[in-house]
Formats: sequence, structure tokens, C-alpha cells
Amino acid sequence: MGSIPEIGDIVGDYCLPGGHLDGETFHRRDYPLCEQRGKPLVLVFYPGDDTPVCTAQLCSYSDGLDQLQSAGATVWGISPQGLDSHEKFARTRRLSMPLLSDEERVAAKSFEISEP
Repeated sequence: MGSIPEIGDIVGDYCLPGGHLDGETFHRRDYPLCEQRGKPLVLVFYPGDDTPVCTAQLCSYSDGLDQLQSAGATVWGISPQGLDSHEKFARTRRLSMPLLSDEERVAAKSFEISEP
């Protein structure tokens, strides 16, 4: 089991498949944590696509994405659903931040995120 990091802590590396919506195209790729090393990164763990609380939470982050990016931060949403579910969720809610698939809960466990 991992531990909850403090701001500025160096955490272990992992790579998750994900995608982000750009206009009408959902771009899929792998997202290695190491590519963000030394840069502000906000990881938004959520239990499921299209659930009421998660939808409100992700929409809030998406609505404020420009402000976070202007402060130099990158935002990744992470949940256990697959990429097809993430693509549908992003298209339905017009979410422009990358949504990563943590089906084996590797990232969640590394940050001590409990099962939903």
C-alpha cells in the first residue's frame, strides 16, 4: 500500500491509458506520471463516469481548467472505468481534461484511495 503524499513529495511512477477530448476528437494515449515530474499536477480521483457526484466534481474541474492551466497546473481525472466509458463521459459532458483509466487501481492504491 502506498501513502498519502504531501505537496512537493516525489511519488512513484506509473503509466495509465487515457484520452482527452479536443473538439470532436477523443485523443487516446498513455499518460506516464514521470512526464509531469517537476510540474504542478492535479490528480482528480473519482469512482465512476456519469455518477451524480462525480459528474458535478469533474464538470467543476473542467469549468475551471483554464484557471488551473494559467497557474501552470495540469489536471488528470482518474477512475477505474475503461477508455470507451471515459470517451462517452467526456463527449456527453464536454470534459476537456484527460481522463485516465486505472482499471487495476494501481494509481489509486499508490495514493491510498479506497475502493468506491
